[in-house]
Amino acid sequence: MHVAHYQDVSYSYVAAAYPTSQGTFAASFGSLGVGKFQGYNVFGEATREVTAGASVIGLSYANFLYGDARALSKLGGGLTIKSVSETLDKKSANTIAFDIGMIYSMMVADRPLALGLSFLNMGGSLKYNPESAGFPTPTTVRFGALYSVNVAQNPLNTMIEITTPQGDKAAVGLGLEYIIRGLLAIRGGYTTGGEIKDAVGMRFGFGLNLMGVEFDYASAHAGELGISHRAGITVRFGRQALPMAVGLPPTMSSGYTVDAIYQRAVKLYEEGRYPEAVIEFNRALESDPTNQKALEYMKKSTEKIK
Repeated sequence: MHVAHYQDVSYSYVAAAYPTSQGTFAASFGSLGVGKFQGYNVFGEATREVTAGASVIGLSYANFLYGDARALSKLGGGLTIKSVSETLDKKSANTIAFDIGMIYSMMVADRPLALGLSFLNMGGSLKYNPESAGFPTPTTVRFGALYSVNVAQNPLNTMIEITTPQGDKAAVGLGLEYIIRGLLAIRGGYTTGGEIKDAVGMRFGFGLNLMGVEFDYASAHAGELGISHRAGITVRFGRQALPMAVGLPPTMSSGYTVDAIYQRAVKLYEEGRYPEAVIEFNRALESDPTNQKALEYMKKSTEKIK
């Protein structure tokens, strides 16, 4: 992912995750760059231009704390330990910090609801001068909720996120994501609150899923600060090692999968290929046990075979 932020600030991030039956392991690297800006001495006099930046290396682990991938109600948790480095001109500071997060998923009115809570940048302290007391890393608390409904047989995800940085005002974000046949996601949102007044406003974006490779883009206008652009690529390798998770809000990679299996099974049933239809309806039910139509069709297919 790469973010072209306001005022020559940019951020790049790359991560790799490996899911196993014992949990998911991940590694990540992030780099923040700031363009040259005017430096000043202790008397407030202009000196030369200086640069600043930061980098983060993280190792993560996540697993289910309650339930599993097939459960309609489940709780997952994760931990990231990261090495943080900052530079300001010729000075540097380093520390160790960590993130923790949890997400609870359940079904409400036969549709998935997810609630998430995370604590970021905890426990660290940066010192540019070894003799100074240093300053703590800015801990941020985030809470989010996502509920998915069906519109024209495609998932519409509705989201809210509350972000509370340490010492700053809370920011609230509202968002919508409409996923069309698992191939195209159209996104829009609005952010309010926070310390930066110009950063309040609309957000727009889209995503494309082409042969299992996801492309995502988003933009945000921040008044005199300019426009922020965010672009990312997600690539999945290998076969699916774990059972497909159910009771989770749809994504581009998963939102159309169950429906595609169900529609293929219906077609097999209509063609009189009942044994094959039973197999496909069973696959659909493994992914979504709440699919009553798939259950009814599977019973009909079984009766036809008899």
